[in-house]
Order: sequence, then structure tokens, then C-alpha cells
Amino acid sequence: MPYGRQFYRVHGGKDADDVYTVHSQLMSTFSPSCTCPAFAYSVLLSETQLMCKHVLAVRLAERLDKCLVQEGSDDDIAKLCDPPPPKAPPKGK
Repeated sequence: MPYGRQFYRVHGGKDADDVYTVHSQLMSTFSPSCTCPAFAYSVLLSETQLMCKHVLAVRLAERLDKCLVQEGSDDDIAKLCDPPPPKAPPKGK
């Protein structure tokens, strides 16, 4: 990745289609972060947790050498940072 940036896509959540972006280490002075709601609430707002399960999964995968590596351009990285559009409610509700 350009400039040594690493991003991870982690599947997991209430919906099988949920995919979150984990920034393992944006810079040497920043902690890992995740785009999931649990990270925003439990780690950032209430400070009741050190990390979410997605960050933990990335750390374990890194240690066990189980990460799938995909090279990408700056445009690819920008797309990873954009949240997916909201899901439409089921028809008839």
C-alpha cells in the first residue's frame, strides 16, 4: 500500500453482509480504529472497552499470519473509507 497504509475489511455483525473497515495503525501515535457502531460507542464514547471484536480479529489474524493481502491504489483506499449506502427497508413495511 502507498505510504505503508494498511486497511482490513472484516466481515461480522448482526447481518451476514456487514463489513467493517479496520485501520490497524493509521500512524505510530494512533490506536487501531474500526467503522463499526460498537467501536464508536464502547471504545470512543463510553470508554468501556479497549477495542471491538473486529480490531481483535485483525490483531489475531496478523499474529497468526492469516490476513489476505490485496494491493490497492489511493482511489481504492478512498473507497474503503466510504461507508456503504444504507439498506432499504423491506417492502411492505
